[in-house]
Amino acid sequence: MGDEARAPARARPPGFGGPPVARWWRRTALGVAVVAVAVALATLTLPARAALIMVRAAALASTTSGTLACFVTAARSEGAERTWRVLVGVMVLALSGTALASLHDVVHGGQPVPHITLPMLALLVPWLCGLAGVLRYPTDPFDSLARGTARQRRWYLITVLDSVIVTGAVALLAWVTVLENGIKEGDHPVYDILPALVVTAAALVTAVTIILIATFRRPRSLLGLSLLGSGLMVFALAIMIYLYATTRDLADLPRILDLGFVTGPLLVGLAALLPPGQPPLAVVPAAQWTATQYRRRWWHVMLPYLPLLVAGAVAVVRVVGTDLAGQEEIWALLCLLVLALLRQMTTMADNVRLLERLEDNQGELRRLAFHDPLTGLANRALFADRLDQTLARYARVPHPVAVVFCDLDDFKQVNDALGHAAGDELLRVTARRLTATVRATDTVARFGGDEFAILLESAPAGDAEDPVVIGHRLAEAVRLPVRLADTTYAVAASFGLVVVGPADTAITAETLLHRADLAMYSAKSGKSGLLTVYDADLGAPDTIPALQAALAAAARDDPSGGRLGVCLRPVVDLATDEVPAYQARLEWHHPRLGVFRPQRLAVLGDTAGVGPALDRFLLRHALAWVARRTPSGARPAAVHVPLLAERASHEGLPAEISSALADAGLPAGALVLDIRGTSRDRDPDTTAEVLTRLHRAGVRISLAEVGSADTTVDSLRLLPVDMITLHPAYTALWVDRSTPDRLRILTDAFLATVIDLGIEVIADGVDTRSTARRLLERGCHLATGDIVDNRSPPPATAARV
Repeated sequence: MGDEARAPARARPPGFGGPPVARWWRRTALGVAVVAVAVALATLTLPARAALIMVRAAALASTTSGTLACFVTAARSEGAERTWRVLVGVMVLALSGTALASLHDVVHGGQPVPHITLPMLALLVPWLCGLAGVLRYPTDPFDSLARGTARQRRWYLITVLDSVIVTGAVALLAWVTVLENGIKEGDHPVYDILPALVVTAAALVTAVTIILIATFRRPRSLLGLSLLGSGLMVFALAIMIYLYATTRDLADLPRILDLGFVTGPLLVGLAALLPPGQPPLAVVPAAQWTATQYRRRWWHVMLPYLPLLVAGAVAVVRVVGTDLAGQEEIWALLCLLVLALLRQMTTMADNVRLLERLEDNQGELRRLAFHDPLTGLANRALFADRLDQTLARYARVPHPVAVVFCDLDDFKQVNDALGHAAGDELLRVTARRLTATVRATDTVARFGGDEFAILLESAPAGDAEDPVVIGHRLAEAVRLPVRLADTTYAVAASFGLVVVGPADTAITAETLLHRADLAMYSAKSGKSGLLTVYDADLGAPDTIPALQAALAAAARDDPSGGRLGVCLRPVVDLATDEVPAYQARLEWHHPRLGVFRPQRLAVLGDTAGVGPALDRFLLRHALAWVARRTPSGARPAAVHVPLLAERASHEGLPAEISSALADAGLPAGALVLDIRGTSRDRDPDTTAEVLTRLHRAGVRISLAEVGSADTTVDSLRLLPVDMITLHPAYTALWVDRSTPDRLRILTDAFLATVIDLGIEVIADGVDTRSTARRLLERGCHLATGDIVDNRSPPPATAARV
């Protein structure tokens, strides 16, 4: 997803995946070359009879060797690597039986060019196995969207059909130019040579399939596919040579032409002996491969028609040479067929253009979904996906991987002193500096606010730059002064780096991000502006197990773990200037590391296994705070309490909420559940059922962070939603006059529909009065953000029980 988020990748050429070729394999390949040269020299120097027996014996030995290589390596492989070796091994095994029969025949005085018999049709089966083996050879599509089982099956079908069409056109040309006259001159009925024709056609289909795969797919080992394809095509060429000799009634052929029966199986064996290839490490961005991909797609679409046109032209030329006087219907039919073919090609061209337009639109949607609108960098969702893929590759093939966290110091002071426009410009400048400093294979993301993350990844082979050196270079680049609002501002930032070590093959993305976060906060606490590299010796409280234990202690109200606090943020009615509700958020005051904000605290709570306990703590203390501030007989302000969608599916949630409301003495309408993370909910139906029960009891349901990748709009259909809260980026998209017309129309239509349905909209990230006015004009009167934060009450720090 989002290939364009990376800079142009200086990566290995496509298809050369996998570990380096071992020395023993190179020696084996050299031995095969020596054998081929020796057999060729023997065919040229030995007497005719001796050369014939020698080359047939060599063919038997080579097919036996190729069979053993395929089956032995298949036993040590798995998945597609095993499948193609087994299928091709079956083919070579059957050909070894043919080689044995041929050797037996010539030893007992048989003819060099064997007589074609009907049982030869049985050779069609091994060639079909070879075709299946070629199709199962591990490859990847050039387009990352063309993945999946269904698309893979469709690709198999299209490739086979294209191969049959091309082979049929070539066969038609061969019949017109060579075979027909040869059969007539040799006085052979067609059914006499039918087995050879069928087997040759199967061999040609296999050869064409190999060419199509090499051209329109990305083989994981281009060397392996080249050897496999060369071996099968050389063998197919040798068969076609003998078919030609049969049609011409030739008694013998130059022995050097038998070399294909010897070298073909040996090349197949070399392909089987190669170590399995790996998927490409680096993804080349769309900016580089789009033009090439489009040209490749055009060729792929038009490929079956080109040989068909050539074959048709030759057939028409032959028809023109005959007497067609009075056969106007044949001419009319030929013209109609040509016109129909041209019509089909025009339709295919239109389909290709539509597909290109669709992919452009999909690319734009992906960019909007997985990129930060302010800086254009990858967002948290895309970074997390990239990190998961990188760690999966690292588990297969260890290679240099590191994560850097960057946090701008005193960023809020920039907004307060110089304005939000200056703050936005500082974020954009920082993004440009980070992107310009890293390498092409790295990923830079904005996590939100003033936090950035950089994923550093190098190829397994090659000169990998030390991640610490890159981290220091990043820190130096960001610290350069910048002009903001006609003022020179000295940028201060804290950097934390974590390097994946040799013992971290099973490390999770969450753990890696926590380590980078700890290193960054260690740098921030030192206020040196220098890079801090994660080390287990940073301090016992800073380690992941210690943090998890401390948070668990705080959740149990154990003073050794610090204290948990509930902070209330006002939701203001822009039309009346009243505060009808508050958003409750949980903070953790660590004894040594300072304040853990809600987002970091939520992730740490999940890894520590205390997420549900933190939810209960926040729910009860937020309701208690509202109850204390509500005068007797007055209507209480609503309090929004965040809850992950996957936790909302817990069957005991309604009883737990009912108990908390009863203890606080508040009606159900005073509670609003802000449902988050619906995109990660694995059981949305159960979640909808539980929330519907709560909604019927009077609890209101809000869909939080609408417009982010973490929230699916489909939740509006499944859940009993009373209101939605817009992600700050989506709020900016809605009211920003510079938003592209199409995007603004889509956004306006969606939110207007939501408002018409009676669903209240809360806009987050409202920072200016002009933004508030534009929201009111669009029918949205509830907002949170810097413009209303000065109304926030003091933190409702929960006392320990």
